[in-house]
Amino acid sequence: MKSKKAKPAAFKSKQKLTEALIFLMERKDYTEITVAEIADKADRVRRTFYSHFSSKEEVLAVYIDHIIEEHIQSYLELADHSQLTIAEIYFKLWAKHLDFVLLLKNNNLLILLKGFEKYIAELDKAFAAFNCLGLSQQAAEYAPKFYAGALWGTLDKWIEKGMKESPAELGELFSELIGW
Repeated sequence: MKSKKAKPAAFKSKQKLTEALIFLMERKDYTEITVAEIADKADRVRRTFYSHFSSKEEVLAVYIDHIIEEHIQSYLELADHSQLTIAEIYFKLWAKHLDFVLLLKNNNLLILLKGFEKYIAELDKAFAAFNCLGLSQQAAEYAPKFYAGALWGTLDKWIEKGMKESPAELGELFSELIGW
């Protein structure tokens, strides 16, 4: 029974620490933010921070994973996947969280979004994105990393150009770029 109570408290601490880091990033450069500041802003002690995270980067990585998993789950629950592409899902995800993406970009942390590759295999199973490509076994092994890197690069360029295209337009552009 005690462990059940600890889990909600741990979740709340993680959430408050994450919110504190994002709040601080909106006000100052990421490199200048200390763990002590994050803990203080979250009304926690520094030791609590380290009981949940090993670094500021891990806070952001866990937050990014949560955003991605929540978003992907909503697409996996759709009955019809025929009109969607993995690229469009990716661009819809980050368009929805554009403030956070820009915060990462402004702090030279956009690279943290490259971790999307671990979700590509799950999406590929649902959307059969790579099946029609006739890839060799070796190429199929490289495909998720290649695809994730290309998605990230396209997102970076989209931000650089002022984010004018819609996620659907980016999905089409991405398909054209990689020849699929």
